Amino acid sequence: MVVPCTATSKVAVVTSAKPVTTTLTSAAPAKTTTGTCPIATPTGICQQPKNAKYGYDVSTPLGGINLPALTCNNVEAEHRVGRIFKLYTDEDTKKCVSFAAPKVADACSQACRTQYDQCVSVYAEGCRTKGNQPARPYHRRTGSSAPVAAAVSFVDSYDGAKTKCVQQMKDCLDINKNSVSDKCKKYGVFS
Repeated sequence: MVVPCTATSKVAVVTSAKPVTTTLTSAAPAKTTTGTCPIATPTGICQQPKNAKYGYDVSTPLGGINLPALTCNNVEAEHRVGRIFKLYTDEDTKKCVSFAAPKVADACSQACRTQYDQCVSVYAEGCRTKGNQPARPYHRRTGSSAPVAAAVSFVDSYDGAKTKCVQQMKDCLDINKNSVSDKCKKYGVFS
């Protein structure tokens, strides 16, 4: 399950073609984070790609499925041993993979592949099962603290949607292949 976390916002926890909305609250980093997703920053380090030909951009990824957040690690013990970044893909942050600073590009690559998996299992499958349905409200994460209702239409064929998901992943891998960050050096501080 991908949980794209943002500071004090409602986000869609996308596990099937029917999203469930959950409220996540940012807080000071804590040693125990089970069941919540408090992260130190409202934005991630990896970049969402854009490609007009395939119909996605920075603010509107396919199916409204954003990249999972790669940002500062909120588990102090992990941060202390040099794994200063975390890819937030689970409500229990202790289940999320953490990375050392030199591994930012690897972490972004994993974020791209996670987004791809969700794109196929939610968006492409939605196109297969719901085909040509009009847009319906869908709450998704944005870079701000306010939730945004986006209209998600399942208007592509399954194959067309899967092709778009593949292209979005390729563009994501390409734009993030040399990612580096000087953030998160001090525990609990993004700058």
